[in-house]
Amino acid sequence: MRRDRLHRIMFLVETLRRGGRRWTIRALAEAYRDAVGLDRPPSERQLYRDLELLRDDWKAPIEFDRRHKTYRLTDSTWVPPLSAARLTAGEALALFLALRSIESMEMHIFRDSLRALQEKLPYLLPEEMGIQEYERLRKSLSFGFPITRGDPNHVLNYLQLFEEAIGPRRVVHMRYFSMYRGEETERDVEPLHLRYYEGVWYLAAYCHLRGEVRTFALDRVRHAEITDRPFSSPVADTFDPDSYFNESWRIERDREKVAVVVHFYPPASRYVRERAWHPGQTVLADDGESLVLRFEVLGTNEIRRWLLQYGSQAEVLEPAEFREELRREAEEMCRRYAAPRDSGHLGGQIART
Repeated sequence: MRRDRLHRIMFLVETLRRGGRRWTIRALAEAYRDAVGLDRPPSERQLYRDLELLRDDWKAPIEFDRRHKTYRLTDSTWVPPLSAARLTAGEALALFLALRSIESMEMHIFRDSLRALQEKLPYLLPEEMGIQEYERLRKSLSFGFPITRGDPNHVLNYLQLFEEAIGPRRVVHMRYFSMYRGEETERDVEPLHLRYYEGVWYLAAYCHLRGEVRTFALDRVRHAEITDRPFSSPVADTFDPDSYFNESWRIERDREKVAVVVHFYPPASRYVRERAWHPGQTVLADDGESLVLRFEVLGTNEIRRWLLQYGSQAEVLEPAEFREELRREAEEMCRRYAAPRDSGHLGGQIART
């Protein structure tokens, strides 16, 4: 069954169930239009067919009043049969993959909900799929994600709190630990979006203290509470999470956009060539061996850490300041490795382990 028809039918069930009211076809069509936000209501012929399916195939207790040409559901407790909610093969596979991906994140905060959904899924599978096929997929497909950072209950509490504040647009007062400064600060924020990335939940919010949108890690929130104050900034009306996060390399942001040009040498160039690493990526040169890429990012802290994994096989060409920064980093690494091994004050601990 097409998704738009299923949605329409479920709307009819909920509408007819309300208060025993009798509905004409036109009234149902207009109610559906208003509820969904359509420019015009569905045709009366479509609704006639939907009601016939409900009555004849799904055995819904629908009563038709010939005199007034109205419909009503005589039993408000009636629910559609389970077979009507069965997924198609494609839908079942998509849902299964989504569940497996969440399971692979080892996100304990969703463990109970995930387990309950997994128990229901086999009963929603199409007949051609079956329980055995479901179990086979469970054993043959998996995902790999970093372990979620922070205390699971702590993260869950603030994930729910900020999500509750986003809808009604309520200011949140919070105490936050800055890893960069190594200190706690109190601030009011207007929560805009929650994003999961590499084992960490982040909040994008307009910060009253800094006067701009900032990104906060939920596991570093020390305390937070929703206030009665509505948002005062117009940022929420125009905020686009995709644009916001795509401007940075991954999560961290700076104020100025930087064009970073990198020359990759083999064998690293062969791995880098296999995929697009950033929306602002451009290929400047590619001779089949070496590769020169240009990235436009807000800040260089994260891309710096990414480039260092390739060692001498990645050379920053531009900007000059960033190239100089990595040159000094390489010199410091050479100095450390050239000196005799010295664990300093940690030597005793290493020896004991």
